[in-house]
Amino acid sequence: MRTVYWADFPGNKYLKKLEPAMLNWSECTRKQIIRPIGKKRFEDRETVYVTYERSYVVSKIAIEILQPLEIKSLTELLKLMVAVWREYEKQNSKAS
Repeated sequence: MRTVYWADFPGNKYLKKLEPAMLNWSECTRKQIIRPIGKKRFEDRETVYVTYERSYVVSKIAIEILQPLEIKSLTELLKLMVAVWREYEKQNSKAS
């Protein structure tokens, strides 16, 4: 079975959910079923290993959060992340 680096993945590269292992400096490889470029939807798919790492997380956050929210500065991003972190802590303290 062949291995594909996430950035070379055909189609939408950002469908894979984030996983903690992707933040490690080592690679995170996951088995996935893909449809190679140029193949029709009804044609055979291929099972491959896709390698993810920290750059996937960075790119996904930029594409799916920063761009849609039109965050234009580091200060704006940091204010948002502080609010997110406080909400996260509040939710986790209720769960304990």
